[in-house]
Amino acid sequence: MRGLIINHDSKYSGELSKLFNKCDVVCYTHFNLDHANQYDYIVLSGGEINISQEIDIALEKFFLKTCNKPIFAVCLGMQILSIIAGETLNELDARRRSPEELSIFDMVGDMTYNHGWYIGKIPNGYEGLMGSDGVLRAIYNDKVMAFQGHPELSGEFGLKLRDRFYELINTKNVTENI
Repeated sequence: MRGLIINHDSKYSGELSKLFNKCDVVCYTHFNLDHANQYDYIVLSGGEINISQEIDIALEKFFLKTCNKPIFAVCLGMQILSIIAGETLNELDARRRSPEELSIFDMVGDMTYNHGWYIGKIPNGYEGLMGSDGVLRAIYNDKVMAFQGHPELSGEFGLKLRDRFYELINTKNVTENI
């Protein structure tokens, strides 16, 4: 299976490319529907770009909403998917930079976080994991695994999440295997 990483100017793009080392990479500014449609799955990076307005990365949002491909998303990537599903992006009072224990998919590990924005509700069409602080930690459905944190910075736990994604896309049914 061939994967495509859409890089949103992430300062962790190198780490994400190592985590998904068999994927091609395209910068969001060079996103092209015909090119993206050639891939079997998509990986969305984090980053600091504007995504709240309808015009922001409009072509990419259209593709993600209609592509029906498995998607693994990190930080900003999860926020993009949530906005597409109708949720609102909210700003934190202070940037959050810390590891935190995360329990998901019958796995427990430390997830690294580095973000100043968040989603406060599980979007329609997804199951999810909310933190006690009202910050959405993860969303998933039959084609998506997305995290507010950074699996690419989370060592062994990040590798396990990636492997789970690979396992699940090979069966084509994420929610049945969670």
